[in-house]
Amino acid sequence: MSEIMSLNEMKLYKGSRDKPNDFDYFLEKQIRHLNSKNDYTLYKCHFMIDYVDCYDLTIQMENNSSTYCKVLKPLGKGSFSVVCHFHGYQGQSSD
Repeated sequence: MSEIMSLNEMKLYKGSRDKPNDFDYFLEKQIRHLNSKNDYTLYKCHFMIDYVDCYDLTIQMENNSSTYCKVLKPLGKGSFSVVCHFHGYQGQSSD
């Protein structure tokens, strides 16, 4: 896939639509809801990788749907960066 914007343009890009007027209210409401609800399951995967623990995470959403995620937790102590990859509505889940 080739991009038509330079890296510098991508860093400054704000999207093609204006932010809704009630976005800050919406975001605060969603954060409050997430902080009050912890309905999830986390299962350790049956396969092993030498440098990470692998988990399946399923989160129950407010509308009774669920969101699935793969979690890779580096072995060892200390701080680590987190990467979230949303695979889309087609059910594609890259390895």
